[in-house]
Amino acid sequence: MGDWEWLTLASRWVLYLGMAIAVGGIAGEWLLHPYRVLGPALKRYTLTGILLAPLALVAHFLIRAGALAETGFSGMFDPVMLQFMWQSTVGDALVWAGAGMLLLGVSHYINLRSDDTGPMHWLQLVTAVAGMVTLAFSYTLSGHIQSEGMLSAVTLTAHVLLISWWMGSLFPLWLATHQLDSEQSHEVLELFGRLALPAVLLVLVAGMMLSYRLTGWSTDLVNSRYGYWLMLKVALVGAILALAAFHKLYLVPALKHVGDARSMKRSLLLEKAVGMAILAVTTVLAVLVGPGH
Repeated sequence: MGDWEWLTLASRWVLYLGMAIAVGGIAGEWLLHPYRVLGPALKRYTLTGILLAPLALVAHFLIRAGALAETGFSGMFDPVMLQFMWQSTVGDALVWAGAGMLLLGVSHYINLRSDDTGPMHWLQLVTAVAGMVTLAFSYTLSGHIQSEGMLSAVTLTAHVLLISWWMGSLFPLWLATHQLDSEQSHEVLELFGRLALPAVLLVLVAGMMLSYRLTGWSTDLVNSRYGYWLMLKVALVGAILALAAFHKLYLVPALKHVGDARSMKRSLLLEKAVGMAILAVTTVLAVLVGPGH
């Protein structure tokens, strides 16, 4: 791979990571607001995602322009090339993603300036949901899925949104096991488990639908580069699902009875590492080895 491909991959991966942090952080602020001791760390975590994602988005746009110009670093700021990119589907995705991030920033600001009750609390929720959906929808405007119709767009939006929430919620869960007592930690993990079950089912269904729409599950898929990376992603998703099941069936009940959160914290860190690997493989699928290749 050339330098531009590495830079494209890195900026896209950081964008996925920043989005997951922002979405998971805001969802964590909403769901965990009764546990006020978690508030300061959750706010810093959310702010990290809200700042990181736009920076990665702009960097990704400039890198795409530079790669297309093929004139070195200066190509990233070539007015003609930037105008061309702006008028393409990449520019459309940038506008929608920027709007979604702006809404998430507004939601976070409302949360910082208001209490946990009243109209402002619900305004924060509505703004957050609108921002999350808008940001997730931006991924349907460029890439392999843009010509697949409305059903695929809705499916990808839901898939991106749920994956971002799941990956971004792992740090708030770790934080809960780190700062809360065992009884409160158990309450938080039980709540997340109840929410995660339907979310995981939807993620799996959406993922299978998207892969079928893009590839048709043809026999040639197994021997292609795309098929290799897709199978790797499936294996990583299987690993993270096994970890999630281990948490729900063993570690969460053990936390209530034993009162020791060390095993849960280590397992959540492992799940976070697997999640970051899934985002990395997703980046490769999106940038380098899509079905069109």
